[in-house]
Amino acid sequence: MPHYPRASFAVLDVAGHNLPIEQPELFGALVLEWLDRVTAEW
Repeated sequence: MPHYPRASFAVLDVAGHNLPIEQPELFGALVLEWLDRVTAEW
């Protein structure tokens, strides 16, 4: 983790290999949350 200080780890129940298509709302929420954290540090 020291090499990836802005990394996220999420365990998703009932998630397949194509999350953006299978669960677009969840995928979008995770990506937006990550982007908020990354841009807040700049």
